[in-house]
Amino acid sequence: MGKLQIVFADGKWVKEVTLEYTQRPTYDDLRLPPNGNIYNAIGGQRYDDRYTIGYTEQSEAKRQRIWYRDDKTSYGFRERIQFISGKRPDNSQMEGRQIVRKSINITPGDEDKFNKATQVP
Repeated sequence: MGKLQIVFADGKWVKEVTLEYTQRPTYDDLRLPPNGNIYNAIGGQRYDDRYTIGYTEQSEAKRQRIWYRDDKTSYGFRERIQFISGKRPDNSQMEGRQIVRKSINITPGDEDKFNKATQVP
C-alpha cells in the first residue's frame, strides 16, 4: 500500500491525509489525463475530467505534475483531493508517469470555514 500520514486539528478532526505509494500507479491506471490538451478526449480515451492539472515549479528536473479537484463538504468548507506525479513529468520516462502521492486536505482559503465548522459549541 504505502506510507499513510494523518494530521489532526485539535486532536479530534482530520485535517489532512497523505498516502505515499510504494507500488506507484500510473496516471493511466487512475484515469487521470496526461495534460489538458483537447486531443486526449478526441483520442477515445476516457479520463476523469473533474481534475485541474498544474505543476510544482519551472525547473524541469524537479517539476512534478499535480492533478487536483476541490469538493464541497456538508460542513461548508471544501476539501482538496490531489495526486502528485514523479519528477520530470514532461518526458516519456516511467518516473514522470507514476503517481507518488495522494493527499486530501483543506482547500487553500477555506481554513477559517474548517475551523468554524469544527468548533465545539
